[in-house]
Amino acid sequence: MNNLRENISTRILDFVEGIPRFRKGTISSLQDIREWQRKRAAKSYLERKIPEEVDIKLKGDATL
Repeated sequence: MNNLRENISTRILDFVEGIPRFRKGTISSLQDIREWQRKRAAKSYLERKIPEEVDIKLKGDATL
C-alpha cells in the first residue's frame, strides 16, 4: 500500500512541477514541495561528492 501511495504522490508532484507556477493554493504548495525536494537532492549530492584534489591509494599486495 505504501508503494502505491508513494507512486501516486510522485506522479502528482511530477505533474504539478510541469505546469506554470501558481501563487497561492494547493497547487502552489505542491510546487513548493517539489522545489524543496530538488534543492535538497542537489545539496545532498554535493555533500557526498568526493573533492577533486583527493587521491586515494591502497596499501597491499597488487598481485593476488
